[in-house]
Amino acid sequence: MSIDIDFFPFHDQSHIHDIAEALGEDSAFHEAHGYFLDPIAADVLVLPAGWMERMVLYEFGELRIYFLDVNDTAVSKYVRSADNDFRWIDAGLQSGLLDLDKIDARSQFGVDYPGDDDRRRIRNGIAAHRAAMKNSGSLRMELLEALRSRPEVRIATLIDDDYAYSGPVLFSLDDRVVQEVEHGVVVIHDSSGWKRLPEVGEISTITYRDGTALLEPGDL
Repeated sequence: MSIDIDFFPFHDQSHIHDIAEALGEDSAFHEAHGYFLDPIAADVLVLPAGWMERMVLYEFGELRIYFLDVNDTAVSKYVRSADNDFRWIDAGLQSGLLDLDKIDARSQFGVDYPGDDDRRRIRNGIAAHRAAMKNSGSLRMELLEALRSRPEVRIATLIDDDYAYSGPVLFSLDDRVVQEVEHGVVVIHDSSGWKRLPEVGEISTITYRDGTALLEPGDL
């Protein structure tokens, strides 16, 4: 759906503005074809180690174009976390083009994150997508929208052995419950099979014993 293609000359960036003038926004090329090239500097992208070796080459006559591997691209998009980036990742996961395990592994090693907030955003994004992914390959979009409405929070990993979580419920679906366990920190419970779902706003204590959850007040 995007009509702009981010690009930079692979070997020589001295002519990047000449290229943009010929093929960029509002150029004759843009008017003729409906899309344009948007020049960027290579160092503005946050990418995992080894991304250059994984690029994919396409040749169009004398033109040689290297495209980023889609899973490497996803790392950069998670860091940005703009609405259009999430649409791209959502579509890639639902179509099977993206591999969340590869993205997760590449995001953890050899990435030069500009700041801690960038690292938090990518960990949140991956955790949210893991919780939102159904066995069918589709996504629980209501859950993603609820999590994205609170971009400042951190999604913590559940500890499912003799551990209790207390706090207000922020989101409640048939098979997923989001709970704020301390200020700015949430956990996502798998509520499949619970006899009772807590209501949004309810202050609950959810205790895990040997992998089984118990809800107070009330039983699961």
